[in-house]
Amino acid sequence: MKGAIAFFVVQLLLLGVLLFGDIGFDHPGKYGLDYDDLLKLLFFYVACLFVGVLYAAFRRQWKLLLAQLATPVSLWFVIFVVPELMPPLDPADYQHLVGKTRSEARETFGFWRSRISGSSGDSEFDHYDGMSILYNPSSASVRDPRAISVQAN
Repeated sequence: MKGAIAFFVVQLLLLGVLLFGDIGFDHPGKYGLDYDDLLKLLFFYVACLFVGVLYAAFRRQWKLLLAQLATPVSLWFVIFVVPELMPPLDPADYQHLVGKTRSEARETFGFWRSRISGSSGDSEFDHYDGMSILYNPSSASVRDPRAISVQAN
């Protein structure tokens, strides 16, 4: 029993680092982790999951086996299914954001709304599911541009 629990605890610790650790892609993050470390952590997590599931199956510890399998399935559900269940945004409901700063507009939607950001020509944008927010062009003096338009996409 202790062996299967140990594998499960290691899996949860690895998932914690993968989800909440600051892993940089072009340079090391806050904790010194970069893309190579991400790949190593993912490989180690998958190896622990595989060995832990096999260990629990051979020891006939079905609750721990299901807990180990439920963790990645739950994570997949939260990442891919939950955002699809949310209805698209209606731009008419968000016209009050015109004139607000980018950080104020982003606070409105919180963590769960997917966002694609970028610049097009002389304006910047945030695309959400169903609408886009256009911002005035940023310059060296403007750190947080203001919204100039909220429109359907």
